[in-house]
Amino acid sequence: MHHSERIEDFCESDDDFHELLMSTLPNKYLRSAYDRITGLNTRFRIMTGKVSMINQEQTCEEHLQILDAALSDNWDGAAMALQHHLELARDKAEGVIKVIRLW
Repeated sequence: MHHSERIEDFCESDDDFHELLMSTLPNKYLRSAYDRITGLNTRFRIMTGKVSMINQEQTCEEHLQILDAALSDNWDGAAMALQHHLELARDKAEGVIKVIRLW
């Protein structure tokens, strides 16, 4: 993630990263919610043709902030970084939807 420009298929790598993190999640309800979100995200990417909504460098930096906090046992910081990441992703998605006039 420190060299986002080297990632060939960013969407695939992004999905793999999220799956790696979620693969250890013991809570079946959170896992189910994650699976639904992943399905929606995949459909959104297909529907929009992956319309350059992903800034690879920014996304990797967001992921690293979450990881750094978690690896330091700073769970409040990890939660805040995750919330920020999700809010930015939502804003990007809404921006793409407006550009392609889905609403």
